[in-house]
Amino acid sequence: MQPDQPADTRPRTPLGTPLSSAWDPAHIALVEAREAELNRRICGARTLSGVPCSLGPNHENGRCKYHGGFNLTGAPQGNRNATVHGLYSRAIQVCGEQCPMWKTCPCASPEVTKLPGPERPQCPYEVAAYNAALTDAKAGLAARVEKENSLSREPASAAQPMADQAACTLAILQVMLLRASSALSVKPMVDMAIVTSEKYNSTSAKPSAYLQAFMRISSEHRRYLRMYAMDVPAPASDTVLFEQDHRGQADTSLLPEDLVELDPHETPAQRRAVTLLTECECQIAKGNHDYSKKVFSRAQFLSPELAALAHDPNSEFFLPRFHQVYPMKLSG
Repeated sequence: MQPDQPADTRPRTPLGTPLSSAWDPAHIALVEAREAELNRRICGARTLSGVPCSLGPNHENGRCKYHGGFNLTGAPQGNRNATVHGLYSRAIQVCGEQCPMWKTCPCASPEVTKLPGPERPQCPYEVAAYNAALTDAKAGLAARVEKENSLSREPASAAQPMADQAACTLAILQVMLLRASSALSVKPMVDMAIVTSEKYNSTSAKPSAYLQAFMRISSEHRRYLRMYAMDVPAPASDTVLFEQDHRGQADTSLLPEDLVELDPHETPAQRRAVTLLTECECQIAKGNHDYSKKVFSRAQFLSPELAALAHDPNSEFFLPRFHQVYPMKLSG
């Protein structure tokens, strides 16, 4: 006997499309106008052009399979999830006949081909590859930055923005490598050239354009990995592991709510404050209470708002151990 499913209490449009908490009133108005034009429910997720996705919902969450209703890998809930950053995500291809996997892809449908180019959804496989690669790259580069700053005694926030850019570059290269691999699965690896004349016949073979592209992208990917690799491998600190676990939602989640939550657009000071708050919680777990006070005071100086949330049980920044030991906020 199947357990009862919780009732869906989300607000809806007049035709029944569930509203997302990430939608502003202007987008909701566009969704309702598009629904009225088509006289049916739509997915409604914001497309690359900014207009609502007009594909029909085919999942119980009220979205289309491109925007949260398609299980890419069969992985259970709880895997890593990362944000698709707007500028870098433009390199992710949109679905269409130009994709070498179009004829065998479960996402392909005539409904998609009828959409204008800017309204077509991005390839969910490439989105998932980008998200997973970005999480791994951020974790590895954070460990490197942490080690280098511990040696140079420089604040970690000084190098963090460039590390984020490097992580996005590595993730995009991984997507390009995946795309070249997909093309090679259906395209020839060798181009044959046959030359005939009255005096002789010759046949030559050379790597196809697809194989050459794959090799060049592979070389560039390896070069970037070497560039950002640490000379002496070191285990990640508790802080880095804590932050990676915090990102660990689901690599394949495409829901707008998840993307907004995981891309808060923090300032460098806020980002550093979050790192210090997680370090504070880890130090309390180890019993280093004096050091945890100093760490928390530094976080409070960088971002008093986030430090205050460490005492709020309803906040994602709530630190249960810290709140238990120091129930009152420390003075700055």
